[in-house]
Amino acid sequence: MQNMQRWSLLILLTVVTLSAGCTSSYKPVSEWEQRVREASTIDVYPGDVRSDLEGYRSRQVAWAGVITRVSIDETAQPPLMHLDLDHKFFSWAEDATTRQFWLSPRGEGTFSTSWPMQEGWDLDEMLRLIETADMMIAYGTAKSVSADGRIQLGQAAYVRHIPKAGFRMDRIEYGRPGEPTKILHAP
Repeated sequence: MQNMQRWSLLILLTVVTLSAGCTSSYKPVSEWEQRVREASTIDVYPGDVRSDLEGYRSRQVAWAGVITRVSIDETAQPPLMHLDLDHKFFSWAEDATTRQFWLSPRGEGTFSTSWPMQEGWDLDEMLRLIETADMMIAYGTAKSVSADGRIQLGQAAYVRHIPKAGFRMDRIEYGRPGEPTKILHAP
């Protein structure tokens, strides 16, 4: 049965890919992100961490999400950007035609992280550029899980910001491998 689910998902993704043009694998935007990405796992999800925090505390994860809150703590040295995100499943592929990432509207709850601001960065400009409802990829390790289920990744090893124009969540709904997949809007 599991093989049939995998084949069904593969066929569905192939149809979507062919009808949308072509896709390319996710490419980190810098050598820094490349190094962090290589040290991270993409197959550990928030539900795994919630059920076994101690088992995953030492594993660096790469999670995509939609920003629900962003703030900067200017009293910290260096200043820290705090981010709250709704986790979304991410295929780690980019539509080569539109240059957009396709996030699933499905996810596994909320997580938080922080990111140290580099010397010389304009903090006001950062807050203007990074908005709620933008996409963020956060690379970090789980530090804690709150009573409401929010996972704290602590200070991220790297974050990548993708503005609203760089992703869509209305094309395909998917989750973990083997879970049901549904086309929401054909390209």
